[in-house]
Amino acid sequence: MQLEEIEHPFLLPGANRSVQAVEAVRIYYCYRGRNAYWSIWAKHYFPGCMHSSLASAQTFAESRRAQGSVFYVEQLPSLLLSTGQICALITQINASHADSPHPLKDYSYLALSENDGWVHRVASNTKLVALGKGEVLADVLSSFASDSNFWIVPQPRRDSVIMVAWSGSTNDFETLDSKNLRCWISKSIGPNYRLQWREEFTSTRSLAVMNLRDLANAQSNPTADTDACVSP
Repeated sequence: MQLEEIEHPFLLPGANRSVQAVEAVRIYYCYRGRNAYWSIWAKHYFPGCMHSSLASAQTFAESRRAQGSVFYVEQLPSLLLSTGQICALITQINASHADSPHPLKDYSYLALSENDGWVHRVASNTKLVALGKGEVLADVLSSFASDSNFWIVPQPRRDSVIMVAWSGSTNDFETLDSKNLRCWISKSIGPNYRLQWREEFTSTRSLAVMNLRDLANAQSNPTADTDACVSP
C-alpha cells in the first residue's frame, strides 16, 4: 500500500489521539537514482515513494517508468506509532554516516534542552521525553521536526526525516529485526515487459530505530511533573 506524506503533524486527521503502540517495522522506498556531483548518489523524497510492501513499491515503479529509467526499491527501518485509528511512520533517507546509513541515530530519547513547552517532564527529571505510549501523536511527531531539540545534530529540512501515514492496521507492515536490509534494482527488457529486479543487501542499519522502540515501550506512561507543560 502507498503511504501518504505527513506535511504537518497537527493537521493530520486523528493526530490529537494518544499513541497506543510503538513498533519498529520495515517500509519500502522507491526512487530513481540521481547521480550528483563527485559521483555521490543523492536520494530524494517525492509523493507516493513510500510503501508498506515490496509488491506495492514495484507496482509504483511500473507506473512511473520511462525509457532509460532505473528504479531502486530499498527497505528502510521505520518507527511506527499507532493510535488504533491511524498509523504514523517515521524514517530517514540520506542519513548521516554515509558508508553505513543509520536512520534516526541522531534522535535523542531525552531532549537536549527545555525549549519545547509541549512535552511532558518526567517526574524528578529535568530532561524532557516525547516518545512513548500515552502521548499525543502530534506531539510525538513534532519531536522529529528538523529544528526539534531532540536532535543531537541539526537535520536537513528536506530529503532527510520522512513522516508518512497509513489508515490501516499495524499488521500491514513487516516487523523490523536484526536481519540485513535489502534493496532491489530494476532492469528493463523492453517496453512490453514488466521490469525485472536484482536483489542486493544494503549497509543501512536498523539498531537506532529498534532502540527507540524499546525505550518507548519501557518508559511508556511516565508520571508527569505537576508543572509539566502540555500542548494547547
